[in-house]
Amino acid sequence: MIDEFERAYLARLLARAGTNISRAASLAGIERQSLRDLLKRHGLRGEDDSR
Repeated sequence: MIDEFERAYLARLLARAGTNISRAASLAGIERQSLRDLLKRHGLRGEDDSR
């Protein structure tokens, strides 16, 4: 259940930030790398995450 909530939150956050990870991290108040780790864990990607 927590994973579902987290994934939905991250998807909404990315949409709000226009898929920009740096902007999304700023909106969430967390470090960019922490957000990238969460996105990866949930199988989500942002526009500046092409690596």
